[in-house]
Amino acid sequence: AAFLRVRLANLDSWNERRSAIAQTYLSGLANLPGLSLPMVPEWARPVWHLFVVQTKHRDQLQQFLLESNIGTQIHYPIPAHKTSAYKEFSGMELPIAERLAGTCLSLPIGPHLTLEDTSTIVEAIRSAPFFA
Repeated sequence: AAFLRVRLANLDSWNERRSAIAQTYLSGLANLPGLSLPMVPEWARPVWHLFVVQTKHRDQLQQFLLESNIGTQIHYPIPAHKTSAYKEFSGMELPIAERLAGTCLSLPIGPHLTLEDTSTIVEAIRSAPFFA
């Protein structure tokens, strides 16, 4: 608790940094065919714990970025109804959940990134051959 209490003093500035990074992603990746960005309602003010994009080229994009030394994550590769925790639902067909499990990719976001880092990530994604 003491450790977290000390870190809590940085929370507002970290959230502001994440917001700036998210804005760089949103503006830099807007209108890129084949890439869906998070939609933020006008009234919302997210803290951007994750920045998740969707593309049918998810695995190729992840590998392409890894080759550029840009790490990404797939946070939920298996839909909940397909996991052992919910085995009683394993026979259900949930096509949206299954599609999302195969298309979502989390881009780097956090207070450790600079806006220059974020611009480099945007440029790398825009240069991916499958988005041309």
